[in-house]
Amino acid sequence: MKIHLTILGKSLIQAAGGLFVLFLVLSLCWVIVFLLEIRFNIILPINNEDLNLILTIFVTIATATYIYNSNKSEKEKEDVRKQIDLLEVLSAELNFLKGNLEAYKESFSGKGYPLYDPWDINVSPYFNGLSQRLQGEKTIDLKKNLMIIKDKVVVVNKMKDWAMKLESEQENNIKIKQTGYVNITREGVVNIINKDLLPVIKNSQEIIEKILEKGNDISS
Repeated sequence: MKIHLTILGKSLIQAAGGLFVLFLVLSLCWVIVFLLEIRFNIILPINNEDLNLILTIFVTIATATYIYNSNKSEKEKEDVRKQIDLLEVLSAELNFLKGNLEAYKESFSGKGYPLYDPWDINVSPYFNGLSQRLQGEKTIDLKKNLMIIKDKVVVVNKMKDWAMKLESEQENNIKIKQTGYVNITREGVVNIINKDLLPVIKNSQEIIEKILEKGNDISS
């Protein structure tokens, strides 16, 4: 409700400002007419009909200005609502990816391998759809986090493929088995998940939650 009142208040202030300017213009016109009559004895032929016409024009302009500002505010509010919806989708994607990574970590800590790749977040809708600042909060850190997540997920997938390939080859290759590359790769995957991915996901969720808390009123 707070955001609705803020937008309405802004529109009313803009409309009042427009009326005030028009009032000043009208007053100035009357001052000029008065001075011309007093100082130079020049009387302009302005009657009541002319006055009514001038007032009608001014009121029409003020009304049009108010309607324009109201429509503009409504469009801005709708744009914010769409971005909030987008962030809610991103939050769901991050939660799903987090679950994938926890399962990955469990598999790589043992002897097995996941049968799936971690959820691949399509970052384009968020890069294109989110403003640089939303609800007073910058979104650049969130976008940077998405780039890190995207990159590290690719690394995790490649390391999984590499570990599976090494394990299949070490049965016939004693040297590969002796190097311990498979275990090293497994540990590397777990470290990337623990140190690079999960903390960044958590930070991203905190940024999103902070924005969503400010957007609860406008999205309802």
